[in-house]
Parts: sequence; structure tokens; C-alpha cells
Amino acid sequence: MVAASYFAPAPTATTARWLVATLVAAALLLRLALALVLPYDGGPDERRRYPVTAQIYATGRTPRYGTETWHHYVVKPMLAYRLNALAAHFVPLALPLYIKLRLGSVLAGVAAVVAGYAAARALWPASAGRALAIAAVLAFYPQLVFLSSYLNADAYTIAANALLFWLLALAIRDGRLRLPLAVGIGGALGLVFLGRENGYAGFLLAAAALLPFIAQRRRYRCELLAAAVVALAFPVLFYAQQQSVYGHAFLPLLGGSGVAWVPPGWSVADAFARLPVGGFDYPVFHLIWSNPKHWAIFGAWLVPSAFGLFGYMDIWLPFHWYALFVLMVGASVAGWRRLSSLPASLSVGGVDHRRWLLAGSIVAILTLAAAVLRHNFSVIFQPQGRYLLPLAVPGAVWGVMGWYSAILGKSRGFWVAFGVSFVIMSGGYSFWKLLTFYG
Repeated sequence: MVAASYFAPAPTATTARWLVATLVAAALLLRLALALVLPYDGGPDERRRYPVTAQIYATGRTPRYGTETWHHYVVKPMLAYRLNALAAHFVPLALPLYIKLRLGSVLAGVAAVVAGYAAARALWPASAGRALAIAAVLAFYPQLVFLSSYLNADAYTIAANALLFWLLALAIRDGRLRLPLAVGIGGALGLVFLGRENGYAGFLLAAAALLPFIAQRRRYRCELLAAAVVALAFPVLFYAQQQSVYGHAFLPLLGGSGVAWVPPGWSVADAFARLPVGGFDYPVFHLIWSNPKHWAIFGAWLVPSAFGLFGYMDIWLPFHWYALFVLMVGASVAGWRRLSSLPASLSVGGVDHRRWLLAGSIVAILTLAAAVLRHNFSVIFQPQGRYLLPLAVPGAVWGVMGWYSAILGKSRGFWVAFGVSFVIMSGGYSFWKLLTFYG
């Protein structure tokens, strides 16, 4: 495989460390600056998450659903909001509370960059340049920067899946599943459970990556059992807590109205009347599968918002940015057909176990995309690209791999550098766009 060093020399280990430190610092500063710039409710549903997180910040506990709040978020796993509330206590400046509560999202976004770089170094130990390219994409990708700059559960979900991907990459690198690593993978699966439901696509990724070890279950019986026990402990403890507080382990949403389980003595109408909806943000309808216009509408919203569509999907970039994004994705996909020629530098017993992790990534990404598609066509029209981003790290890995494989010959380095530069410039331009919009 021709290296990208034709365009730029391959970085030494010391240079790579300095470059990744620079990328991490840039990612942190960019997200912090945007967190300061965005007004209150500058991102989808921040005004609904703020009261819940603010109460956790003030009291140290989750408000009780049905008496202290009617926000249905409190009957879901709340770790993201607890971490945001905890991080806010470490902000020494006299800033508005809504800005302090964003620090957790900022740190989660930076953690995803670090985990993505570490995973790439584990998968390709001899290719620091490839890992740096992946880290740069994660650091500056516009929608990731935006999601890491306001109060939400998306940034946490992305970081949890990034941690899972990194630990799986370590197992692939070692070619064996050690007990401490198995426990870590189980813990990461538990953290994924405590995030948004769209992040559960990471379970498919983990299942595929662990197949080589499952096939040798006699050898790895203890390790696989430990991973399963640790992973299952999280939902068991969560639902036990729900049972102890509400008398019900499972508290479902009712009819997609945003109302969760209704306590005794209340009717659904009473609960809905007390729900602080604060107005409708999205059209309350779903698309029709057989209508070509609806497919066009869906794509016209989803593709831009997967790349960079801000605020309540009302702050757009110029059209040419989205056109270039589609071309870059197309070039990456075109390069995937050559990925069967992956070098066997990580082969164990003649088998390159990376294929399981990378194939599992594609299966998980496609499953997540199918779930988003079904949600818009069968439940409610919400074509938000952020719903596709829990698997941002494996997505960035596939994107950069596609660029490496799409172009053969000496010009490869130039085009890889062009792709990374495009993402960096788009992230910088998006920040400037939001700065001028709110300035």
C-alpha cells in the first residue's frame, strides 16, 4: 500500500505526539469557544434538558418524575446529565449556569477525538499519519463540534461508543482477549447503555468484533463471561433503581407524546397538560414510503444536518460545502472496494481480526441509518443528522480508509491531505458562521 508520505513525510513518533496534542488542544478550544458563543437553547432541546440538569447540579439527585418534573428524560438513563452537572462544579468563572453545564459535552467531544486517535494507532501501529487524519476529522467535523458545545446526551453517547471502539481495537491488536480488557469492554458496553438509544448500535459493533473470541469460547470462557456480567450489571442496576423509586422497572413513553409512565391518580391528559413542551420544534408527521417527494425531502434535510446544520436546523452553510461533503463521502465509498487488500500486519494465526471490527462497524452504521430511516417514515419526521453520529469514530475510520484506498499512485497523499483539509476548513468556517450569526 503506497503511503501518503509522497505529499508529506511520515511523522516521527515525537512529531506525531506533538501533532495529536495540537489537534486535541484545538478541538478543546473550538468547542469551549462555541459553548461560550451559543445562546441559551442554542441547540435542539437544550431548554428541556437544562431544568433537569440544573436540579442535579443544585441538589445532587435526579428530580422525581410525576412530582418534581414531567420531563420524560428523567425516566431514561441520566449519566450524561449527571456528568454535565458534575463538570459544571469545576468551572471557577462567574458564568451563566447554562454555559457551565455545557462543559461535560465539551469534554466528551474531546474524549472522542482522543479515543479515535488511540483506536487508529492500535489498528495501524505503523501508520501515525492515518491516525492523525482520523483525529483531525473528529476534531473539526462541523456537526461534531456543534454537538459538543451545548447541553445534550449526544456528545456523551458518541464518547461512550468511541471508548468501546478503542477497547475493541486493543483486543484486535493483541489478538487475544485479556481479562482486564474484557472487563473494560463490558464496562464500555454498560456506558453505551446509559446513553441515547441510537447509541445502542454499538452493541452490534461489539458483537461483530468479538466474534473471533466467541468462536474460541472454550479458551476465552472466563473473559467473555466477565464482559457479559459487567455489561449486564448496568441495565440491571438501572431498572432496579426504577423499580425502587416508581414501583415499575420499565417506564415507557406514551404514544410518542413525550409523556412517560403516568403515576397513580393521574390521567394521560393530566400528565400531558403539565408537560413543559415549550412549543413544537419539528413537524408532527411522518413520511410516506411510496412517495418519491418524501424521499427527496428526507435526503435534503438529513445529509446537510449530518455534516453541518446548526441551531434548530435553521443555520445553513453555503450549498457548495454540502456538495463537497457529498463528493468526499462518494470518493470514500468508492475506495471501500479495495479494502479487501488490507495488509496482514495484525494477522494472528493467518487471520486479520481487524476485518471483524471494521465489518461490524459497517453493519452497525447501516443498522443505525435504517433505524433513522424507519423513524422518519413510520414514526415522526425528525431528519436530524445527529441521530447518525453515535458511531462517529468508526465512521471517521471508514471515511479516511476510503480516501486512502480510492486513489492509487503518487497522488494519493495529496488527495488524503485535501480531504482532511476540507474537514478542518469546514469546521473553522462553521465556527465563524455561528460566531457572526450570534454576534
